Amino acid sequence: MEISTANEEGEGGEAGSASTGTAAGSAPNGEEGELTRAGKKRETAQSLARIQQRGEGGEGSPSKRGAIEVKTDLNFDTVPACIASELAPAINSCTQLERLSIRHCPGVSRDDLLGLAGLSSLRHVSIRGMVRVDDLALVHFLKRCGSNLESLDVGLCRQLTKASLLKIGEVCPCLKRVALSGLTNAVDDEVVASLSPLPLEVVHLRACKRVEGKGLEGLKKSTLRQLSLHSVENLTQATLFDFFSSPALGCISSVDLSWLRCVDDTFLLSLSDYLREMRLCLLWGCMTVSDEVMNEIRERADRRGYKCRVFGGNSGQRVDAASIEVDSSYSGEENMMQVGKRLEMEWSLLHT
Repeated sequence: MEISTANEEGEGGEAGSASTGTAAGSAPNGEEGELTRAGKKRETAQSLARIQQRGEGGEGSPSKRGAIEVKTDLNFDTVPACIASELAPAINSCTQLERLSIRHCPGVSRDDLLGLAGLSSLRHVSIRGMVRVDDLALVHFLKRCGSNLESLDVGLCRQLTKASLLKIGEVCPCLKRVALSGLTNAVDDEVVASLSPLPLEVVHLRACKRVEGKGLEGLKKSTLRQLSLHSVENLTQATLFDFFSSPALGCISSVDLSWLRCVDDTFLLSLSDYLREMRLCLLWGCMTVSDEVMNEIRERADRRGYKCRVFGGNSGQRVDAASIEVDSSYSGEENMMQVGKRLEMEWSLLHT
């Protein structure tokens, strides 16, 4: 079950979720706005209270037959700041929680994260865009849930530094999927290398511009399936050749090399030889990659018995790639918003 609170535009959860918010397009103002905000706070607080009550054995408690109601998913993306302080009690009441998403919630502070406890059952966590989360909060959080964690997204948590990121490899031994996207000044080769002991399948390093390539050695492993090096602009073609030519990487199925100036037709043809299981290749901003070579990559995949989607290249310069999420691509049959939503799910750490 997924419990979600609405964002400020009124997005609710799925059917059966506890959701709040005003109707889309209604902008509260004046006295009516105050009443609307008060109603939102009250309704959201009631939703959180119901979650906590169920967790404590109230409404929806286990039946006399001993059946257990397991609440495994909680989604508090873009939660209103007015109820941020009430998240911790609600989350702590879900003792068998496996998935937790608290993304882009500026109202949630480091103290709210420090208030979380008893999270050893967590397997999947996303705190993307939590601008008030710092090193102390992240390390505290990971020490409580890291032992069994399989996926972690801390992208765009701007206060995080190298010190806390180096702890990920130490306290999360089971981690398979990690996203460090947007941590431009915190992630370097040492941080990437520290992930080498982990059984990683998915790694997102978008805009980690201090990565120059030495740390990638630790990612040469047969478990890797998906890699985003979008805008890691200090990588050279020689570094990429050395990395992708490793036989251990032959099972990679999705790769994002957008805005890497060193990626050209010659490199892409070699990449197709190295990654013979590649199903998706994103090349936004790679202006020296031609349509002819992208078509050749698709045709090679067809001859191998599968489809490979390749987006971007020279023809992609007409697309505003900055408006596309890290885990998105483009098709002429779809508008940008539709594509973003479709492929965000496809690349999402929490749904892999």
